[in-house]
Amino acid sequence: MLFSLGTLSIYIDRRLYFLENFLPDFVSLATYAFTIWICIKKIINDQ
Repeated sequence: MLFSLGTLSIYIDRRLYFLENFLPDFVSLATYAFTIWICIKKIINDQ
């Protein structure tokens, strides 16, 4: 039982580590790409 609890806490720690490190990068990357896409769309529509 103790082993399974330890494994579970390690699993949860890895999930939190993944969310804290990867997710903000992904969100900022998506926002960056979205902003560039809007700018390109405006430039194309203006011409």
